[in-house]
Amino acid sequence: MARTKFDEKRNKEAQIAKFQSTNNKTPAVEATPPAADAKTAAAPAGKRKKRRRRPKRWASEARRYQGVVPAKKFVPQSTFQRVARELLAEARPDQGFRITKNAMKTLHEVAMSEIGELFTMANDCVVHRKGHTLRVHDMQLINKLVAKLERRFSVAASA
Repeated sequence: MARTKFDEKRNKEAQIAKFQSTNNKTPAVEATPPAADAKTAAAPAGKRKKRRRRPKRWASEARRYQGVVPAKKFVPQSTFQRVARELLAEARPDQGFRITKNAMKTLHEVAMSEIGELFTMANDCVVHRKGHTLRVHDMQLINKLVAKLERRFSVAASA
């Protein structure tokens, strides 16, 4: 059955009567019938309904890695500390190494900056090949280039 003006008027009167019976006073603003569709409901004169934009997950990640939001370390402190101690134990099994907290923190910062530089160079490699995804062979190419540069500058420094 189609809705008519009479039905809307009757609903409005019923809402007012219900409100008056529960509160025993007249409403300050005249009650309006519910809209048939939320999208087609007209906003009050002079006010527009504000639309809420949902945050995009990829946008927040991009902001974090671009430095707008403080980024976490690539490797957590506890994991890095365990691996560093294992490597030191392998390098000199006969000597027991002890590392202060500040030394470990500094070592972690340096390692993370180096990893960040490698990823930056690898990303430049991806952009150069007009790609969108970082692949294993990009990192391998960067490692080869870094090794060549280290050899070239170590030979020049010793000469």
